[in-house]
Amino acid sequence: MTDRDDSDDVYICHGCIGDAFLKQEVRGDGRKRKCNFCGETREPWPLDELAERVEGVIKEHFRTTPSDPRDEGFVYDEDMDWERRGDPVADAILNIAGLEPETAEAIRKRLSETTP
Repeated sequence: MTDRDDSDDVYICHGCIGDAFLKQEVRGDGRKRKCNFCGETREPWPLDELAERVEGVIKEHFRTTPSDPRDEGFVYDEDMDWERRGDPVADAILNIAGLEPETAEAIRKRLSETTP
């Protein structure tokens, strides 16, 4: 991570990350700042940095499921019950990094702003 001086960044500390690998990477990386999620003053990463890491995992290990059953090859009758398979993106993010729901949602929003 590069140590930028960007006061508009949102920061997340190692204490807010449950994944042991990410937690270790964030711990001791950079200068002390206040975490926007727990309020502790630690050496956090910009949320964008964590979002980039999570995005890489999502691209490598997940895929978007079709929103229409016909796209999965099913014959579809509008009277039949059909539910899209898979988990919401925020849930996948929560599980990947071991985050609280509101933190996972903040990352999901960041990714949706930058992903076409």
